[in-house]
Amino acid sequence: MKHISIITIPTIIIVLLCGVQIFLSHRLSTEGIALTEMSEEITTLTHENELLAHQIASASSHLTVSTRAAGFGFTSAEITYIEQPPMALFTE
Repeated sequence: MKHISIITIPTIIIVLLCGVQIFLSHRLSTEGIALTEMSEEITTLTHENELLAHQIASASSHLTVSTRAAGFGFTSAEITYIEQPPMALFTE
């Protein structure tokens, strides 16, 4: 009877430890796949952000804005100065 319990307890411990190792290995591999997918998504979003930044810079350039404004009928502003009429000076 003593002989069976001496063999049984270590066997149960070994089986439990193997089960824990399998569980942790599976969990780590699943997290690795998720990490890879997130990394690919970050790369894709970074590339899209760069493209959008270039589009914004292109659309807001002076040449583009002036061309589009001309297309809408805007013209360049003319500066006119208003001259003051001569005034009488008070002298003592």
